[in-house]
Amino acid sequence: MKNKKKMKNRLIAGIMSAAMLTSMGASTVTSVPVAAADNDYYEALALSLYFFDGNACGTDVDDNPLTWRGNCHTYDEKAAISEAENFDSSYKSLVDPDGDGYVDVSGGYHDAGDHIKFNLTMGFAMSSLAMSEYLNPGVYEKAGAKDHLVALLKRNADYLMKTTFLDDSGNVATICHVVADGGVDHSEWKSPEDQTYPRKTYWLTKNANNSAVCGEMACALAGTAYVVKDSDPAYASTCLKYAKALYEFGSNYKGNEGGGLSSYYGTNPMCSDELALAQTWLWINGEASKPTATPNNGNYNGDYDYYLYSWDKVWQGYAAMMYKATGDSVFKSELEFEYNNNKGLVEGTYNADGWGASRYNCAKQMVAYALANGDANSSYAKGAKWQMDYILGNNSSNKSFLVGYGSAWPTKIHHRAANPGTGNPQDNTDAKYTLYGALIGGPNANGEYEDNQNSYSCTEPALDYNGCFALACAALADLYGGSDKSAASILSNASEVKYPFSFGTPNPTDPTPTDPTPTDPTPTDPTPTDPTPTDPTPTDPAPTDPTPTDPTPTDPTPTDPTPTNPPVSGEKDASYTEKKNEDDKTYWTFDITGGEKLTVTMKTNSSDTETNGCFNYSPSGWNAEDWTATPNGNGEFTVTYTIPSGQTSIDFYVWWPESPSLVSAVLTTSTQPTPTDPTPTDPTPTDPTPTDPTPTEPDGNRKLGDANLDGVVDIIDIISINKAILGQKTLEPQGLKNVDFNNNGMAEPEESLTIMRYIVELITESEMLN
Repeated sequence: MKNKKKMKNRLIAGIMSAAMLTSMGASTVTSVPVAAADNDYYEALALSLYFFDGNACGTDVDDNPLTWRGNCHTYDEKAAISEAENFDSSYKSLVDPDGDGYVDVSGGYHDAGDHIKFNLTMGFAMSSLAMSEYLNPGVYEKAGAKDHLVALLKRNADYLMKTTFLDDSGNVATICHVVADGGVDHSEWKSPEDQTYPRKTYWLTKNANNSAVCGEMACALAGTAYVVKDSDPAYASTCLKYAKALYEFGSNYKGNEGGGLSSYYGTNPMCSDELALAQTWLWINGEASKPTATPNNGNYNGDYDYYLYSWDKVWQGYAAMMYKATGDSVFKSELEFEYNNNKGLVEGTYNADGWGASRYNCAKQMVAYALANGDANSSYAKGAKWQMDYILGNNSSNKSFLVGYGSAWPTKIHHRAANPGTGNPQDNTDAKYTLYGALIGGPNANGEYEDNQNSYSCTEPALDYNGCFALACAALADLYGGSDKSAASILSNASEVKYPFSFGTPNPTDPTPTDPTPTDPTPTDPTPTDPTPTDPTPTDPAPTDPTPTDPTPTDPTPTDPTPTNPPVSGEKDASYTEKKNEDDKTYWTFDITGGEKLTVTMKTNSSDTETNGCFNYSPSGWNAEDWTATPNGNGEFTVTYTIPSGQTSIDFYVWWPESPSLVSAVLTTSTQPTPTDPTPTDPTPTDPTPTDPTPTEPDGNRKLGDANLDGVVDIIDIISINKAILGQKTLEPQGLKNVDFNNNGMAEPEESLTIMRYIVELITESEMLN
């Protein structure tokens, strides 16, 4: 699983562009004008749905269309409530009516190359699949894949409803939104059928809610209702009942609870985009008033954000759907602004950036096709088509980044089920099974691609990747077509697929004891005349993405801490250095040597009721642990960091509000000896963590990669060594020694690249010397 935080995406892109002086150990996929490939887009669209079967979890996997997948994590049927995190015991009788102490949370889909289940990404992916059908009506039928689409949507909806517990009034009481502890899951590299580790559950309540999760779940359920309303109106009605309840729960009890989630998907507390999209889906189904969020150059009724359509930013999906539903030029103008802001799509240049770049390219394609508005000859459509042809193999590597499509594709993918290998991804094995239809990350903004099982950003697939792919490919197929028989020719010859396969249209019962009252869904393109919403979209003017684009320091200035709150017995003031990143935003690096816990108290004059930020262990590049806190009446708030054994420093960031002041920092000292060489528990993390933070170089004064001698290894060291290579500065003798990996007395481009690879966690610290 890739790191999915937007900030890390930008950090990696920045490091790549600053440091990539040569390519070493990676193949280069150059963005050059080439002739458009003859691709079959119906085939690609139909094939992409099989990825979700590859990531299915539960007791019914034996019956899906893949020969190599079997039932897994069946013991999720009896998840112990005693091990649940953030569970409100007042709902125990609702969750556990037979009183045996267990709850059934089996089913759903694994998130990526790991086996965690997140309702957030299941919701986003399936909302995107439904949206691809809404924006391109009938395209799955033309591709011969409508029954498969419906089966996937219903299976996901079954799980989302199963893990949502309604009270007697039909209101949401509590939600199990994450299954499995990511740290435990990542410590095992084996197929899901062979895993037996205990799977913890994480819950949402009105006192600790995550409105973004609720919004994405509501979108998926209302989107499913839209797709099946004609073929199965009773099931659509049940989905809408849950979708409305989730929308109201997320709107009435705003929150950004991150238990089990934030280390992998750090949602933004500004959740108005997810709720606006959920309201749009409900409106289209005739179950809500017309949304009123009107955009203007990235400003949606005070919520300013025009980041790409992604698992935590869905305003572009909202604009595309509202433009389709209303034809209102205000949404077209917004899409044009955001399209140009993201540099547009032109023939001859692959426009991609971030971790798992292919998904973001597909998100940009979605906007382009919305603007093309059915015109296959428009520059929007032609530019987007070139991008998809590039992804599908029309690139200098002649490989498709949609696994199983075309004549060749990467085989060393980061996916435990399809590529269990030796149990150690460092061995870089070829996949045991072809994971048909999986969109992998592909090349980065600079065109580099590394076909390596442990190169998470390049070779891992995920639910949100394929959701974005569906939005792009469905529009492409609708404009340029293909053959509804092409996928059949591939699948009928694939040993991994049971073909032909009947997906059927089962009618699951309502997972709650209450009896739903079927409703009569409205037409697919409503034009309600009442513009007044029953639950207006929030207009919180706070920025939705206050995170800096590059959290590395540019000019650290040591300060003497003078906290106003004195520490108690057994504690001491934590020493710190106040620093600035490239956005001139202040953050603090604390010395936590020998500590067990760091308690930081801040003060703000803001009237906001919530603050947020993160702790980041910078020697590993970017390995953030998010936090949120509620200020007291004096504007003070306190956050705590539990210090892993052996860690000596931590960076502390406050994203919101923007100008808090440090009141105190207290270090609770450890009574246990600190190990000098901690052993990682996850050699193949999905949100990459350092695998060996202790240098192997015997010289105790040498810190590998630290060119500027500030004690950390980050982008500033890359800038320093690059300036030394260009003759613009001279490194201090110890700084040169720290980066002279081949011991020839010189700073060289290969060494700059090695540091970059360490920062983005493609290699360990000890491997810098290899």
